[in-house]
Amino acid sequence: MLNFIKLVRQCFEFFFCALIVGVLIAGCGSGSSSTATTPVAGFTQSYTSSAGAGDVLNFTVNTASMTYSFQVLETSYGASAVASGIPSASEVLTTETSTGTLTGPNAVGSYTASASGDGFIIGGEIFPLQNSFFIGHVIISKIGGSTRKIPVMGVTNPVTSLTGLSGEYNLQGFGCSGRSGGLVTGGTVSCANHYGTAWITPAVGGATATITTCRFGNLASSSVPSTTCVPLGGGAAVASITADANLTAVSGVPGVYDFKTASDGRHRGWLFAFTSAGQNVAIIDHDDVYTPEFGHSVALTQASVTSGSLDGNYFVKNNIGERHLMAVSGVTYTDISDATGLSASGSLNYDYPWTGLISYQFNSGAASGVMDIATVGAFSYTSNTYRYIFGVGLKY
Repeated sequence: MLNFIKLVRQCFEFFFCALIVGVLIAGCGSGSSSTATTPVAGFTQSYTSSAGAGDVLNFTVNTASMTYSFQVLETSYGASAVASGIPSASEVLTTETSTGTLTGPNAVGSYTASASGDGFIIGGEIFPLQNSFFIGHVIISKIGGSTRKIPVMGVTNPVTSLTGLSGEYNLQGFGCSGRSGGLVTGGTVSCANHYGTAWITPAVGGATATITTCRFGNLASSSVPSTTCVPLGGGAAVASITADANLTAVSGVPGVYDFKTASDGRHRGWLFAFTSAGQNVAIIDHDDVYTPEFGHSVALTQASVTSGSLDGNYFVKNNIGERHLMAVSGVTYTDISDATGLSASGSLNYDYPWTGLISYQFNSGAASGVMDIATVGAFSYTSNTYRYIFGVGLKY
């Protein structure tokens, strides 16, 4: 019966619930533009990546030697100072690092990851694009054991100047009221997805920046903030547009920024971004022990989208461990779940509920949600039907 219920839900919830998790850029890049491309054989690339359950990794792939390596940069599970909620001034890297092998590429261009030499990673599936995105999942022995497929997302060439982050963003993600261990439904903590907007405003001189966030509201609209617009970390609805957090550069890790509460300077997470074709793609890794909130968000510079501008095929991973292949064509889409082989199709409404977002529905409107797609090919979505689901993907 449980399998039948899962099958019905997967058919009903066409999409890839999310993962996105964020990507704290690995290299010391200058923030130069990158372009999403089809997989290139025989390249080496490093990505700073956020694992949705609470880890930030530097993940390097070599598709010539068919190997990968990683280092845990930050974690909310005890391997760094983040676990205590009081990060050290220097943010010293953890010592968890190892290597493993890859097999593939698979039919769509992804690779299967073996267990790492230290046993920290048990396995996974990754889809790396050179000079661009990296998404997939990893099974981490210390987070969820052998059963939880933790979504990961990474990027290259991070923006190393706060001035380069300036702008208005649409954002989507999920947060849990505790360390979920990769279990976002049916566990001891509650998890919920969100979408909204954020403003990043660098201070004069660019040494710091403020960030204003709004759940389920568009900060560019004169009709919000409203009673439905609360800061990303939760709390009371805002009565005016006021910065709720600050960003400062992390020493020794170019392109990674400490995300702190504006009122008291408490650490809430990490933010990093890269620029492609004039559009910023940012990732926020939430590891806030005070709110509390654990998870991640993906933010894309707000820009109008129209039917036909985002046509193509998308590879998607979600925060309940599923893989989906989606095709967008004008105002329609089709989606195939690898877990069941079931397919669904539905309709898309561009620039709704506001500029840059896309609402979707299927099953005659019985299921719905919101997606955000960058012209460079980054993808995220949330489900209105299953409020814990969040997914991320890339165009391939």
